[in-house]
Amino acid sequence: MNRRKLLLYMLLVTFVAWIGFLIWQTRDAHAIIVSRSQMSVASIAILADVTETEEGLPSKVVARFEALDATDDAKLPKDGKLEVLNLADCRGFRKPGTYLLLLNKLGESFMVVTPPKSPGYESLQRPIIYLWTPEVRQQFEQFRR
Repeated sequence: MNRRKLLLYMLLVTFVAWIGFLIWQTRDAHAIIVSRSQMSVASIAILADVTETEEGLPSKVVARFEALDATDDAKLPKDGKLEVLNLADCRGFRKPGTYLLLLNKLGESFMVVTPPKSPGYESLQRPIIYLWTPEVRQQFEQFRR
């Protein structure tokens, strides 16, 4: 075997190994990262059972919820129903289930807060809600310390 073929095979093996490594690195590409800036501007953090409308969007009325902070409990309605005005506009809704909602009070209703604008980055961001998973729980508890 001459030198050129040996070099070609070595380059081919290196290329295939590199592509394999890149594919392996993307295995956690769908991990949920909770926005720290969004958590810092929210006045209320709740766990809510979000249901789906006929259009496949989250329903703006949340019937079951739980405050994640004792001080937030006083700000929530006692009748067991919570109206979140912009819940249908939020990113992060995948399926009905328990979600972390970072809220601000607006009169008698609530709104999911948007991540604040970053200097030099002007975008019209939509608010984000987070499916309650062990990873999201860990990030939330780490931030609240």
